[in-house]
Amino acid sequence: MKNLTIGQQIKLIVPPVALALVLALLIPPEWNASNGPLHPFTKSVMSVVPSITRFTEISSFPGITSTTLACLWAAAPALVFWLYRQRGLFKIDQIGELKHKIGFVCMLTLFVSPMILLPLLCPVSVGDIHGGGITEVILRLVSHSRVGLGLISGLVMWGWALAAAILIHVIKNSPRLFFGI
Repeated sequence: MKNLTIGQQIKLIVPPVALALVLALLIPPEWNASNGPLHPFTKSVMSVVPSITRFTEISSFPGITSTTLACLWAAAPALVFWLYRQRGLFKIDQIGELKHKIGFVCMLTLFVSPMILLPLLCPVSVGDIHGGGITEVILRLVSHSRVGLGLISGLVMWGWALAAAILIHVIKNSPRLFFGI
């Protein structure tokens, strides 16, 4: 993103974080109760993304956490597509000038793939929120503050979507990267 201005970079980050904040702050807890309007939707998303259940278990507001995270994961494909379509985010000509194209693409793919899978499989337990490390502080923030839930989950979803958009871009353009086609 070094070719984008600071303003353009901020415009890429704000929408997912704003969505997550709005969801975390405005969703009433009763919406995800067993008879609430979002319960079937949330349960179906939780069956696909197991980390939502883990974050819900450590949260002080489990209904809000599960609904917020389920809505963000449901919006993820649109966010990936939106990031992928941003002008200036991917400069294929600059990447194509690299001397070791094959190694670069392979290393980028190996680096980005785990970033995409990590939030899906992230193991979290109640014991993980005690302690002074950065991970514990972030987990405490997410599990005890609705603003923290919105900010952190929005940033994580943005990072996940950006990693997925980069991976799609690399795979789509690999012949051009490798062979200049």
